[in-house]
Amino acid sequence: MRKYLLLIIIILLSLVKISAEMIIPKNDKLVLGYHTGWANDSLCKYYNWKALDILVYFGYEADYQTGKAKNIYRWNTTSVIDSARNNGVKTQLLVALMSSFENKSLLENPAICDTLILDLIEKVKYRNSNGISVDFESIPQSQKENFVKFLTKLRNKMTELLGKESILSIAAPAVDWNKSWDYKAISEIVDYVVMMGYDYSYSGSPNAGAVAPLEGNYYNVTKSINDILSSGCKFDKLLLGTPWYGYMWKVEDMQWGSNTLSRGTAYTYSYIKQLMKEYDAEFDTYTKTKKMRYSDSANFYQLWFDDSLTLSLKYDLVNEKNIAGIAIWAINYARQEQDLWLGILDKFSMKNNIAFNHNEIKYTIQDNKIKLINDLNISKIIIFDMLGKDISDNFKLDLWNKNIEIKSSYNRNQVIIIQINDDMNNKYLIKMLI
Repeated sequence: MRKYLLLIIIILLSLVKISAEMIIPKNDKLVLGYHTGWANDSLCKYYNWKALDILVYFGYEADYQTGKAKNIYRWNTTSVIDSARNNGVKTQLLVALMSSFENKSLLENPAICDTLILDLIEKVKYRNSNGISVDFESIPQSQKENFVKFLTKLRNKMTELLGKESILSIAAPAVDWNKSWDYKAISEIVDYVVMMGYDYSYSGSPNAGAVAPLEGNYYNVTKSINDILSSGCKFDKLLLGTPWYGYMWKVEDMQWGSNTLSRGTAYTYSYIKQLMKEYDAEFDTYTKTKKMRYSDSANFYQLWFDDSLTLSLKYDLVNEKNIAGIAIWAINYARQEQDLWLGILDKFSMKNNIAFNHNEIKYTIQDNKIKLINDLNISKIIIFDMLGKDISDNFKLDLWNKNIEIKSSYNRNQVIIIQINDDMNNKYLIKMLI
């Protein structure tokens, strides 16, 4: 009898517990979208909230000398946060610091870091938001350790003042040029690492080229994901950042990849869609992105970008690598255009019932019947909708021999979350379509 009980305990302890507070993606992969604070609030009427899990509001421009904000882009009053919340989407406030000098000055000064952390948390609490997103770019190698210390302090203070369910994400470079990122340590601290899989060719590039090459170029999205994962970033923390914009350069001639004659201009996807009515876009087989060229009476131009087709190929990579999901810079760049949103739903929507928690609780589903493979002693089952509301009363549950049959008399084709409690008060989550 003791051997049997010991075996049961070992099996239960071997299962990774899933916190009831962690984000449950609406679809097969988590989708995080950046909204720029200088955009009009009315643009959120075009957002497909069914495809979005987290909205990150850009943001909070930090003053490295004081630890206070230089600009918060109407954070205290914007209706975008309310719209997201009303549609079951979590929100974060993004804090930005963009130069090597500013990052060095801030991270070397613990007192200013403390001021910044407390001010960020105060503003998050004011809007009843869900957390903070950090976008510190061009961090020098000398601040590698201090950056980890800052994130650790931020995470601990968020847990203390915002609660353990608060969300911390971070924007990371596609290429760690400065060797300043300790991905293993950082992914232990934060909830999500957004790899900014764009700007491989940027405004100042000497040649026109792919903004987010899936492959082909020496530096590309596939290589960047492989490099970050091999550096110790956790699979279930990594999000691939995708561009809803492109760059247009004035170039020397009509040859693809021609020398640029001026800095490139960023075009939003909605503007690119208008250009596509006038000029033909081509699929670049080398980088798996889109490109367009045209001329006027005096100049040649090239535009490189991603559309629903080329983004879909990136989503295939996300599924292949089994990382957590995607991020979007920036969701307001699509304006009224819906094809990019529909591309996300087409690739990631729940076409089949799946395990949310990476098969740590093993089961099969057929005809709304769940057969548990793990040896769990079920003590309680709760059913939630995607907004976290307990809707157990709307369902009938029949349990027998580790089998759960779920019956509903209304609202078919909805996604539900089933929380199973065992007799040791461990919680396991299953996401299914019923």
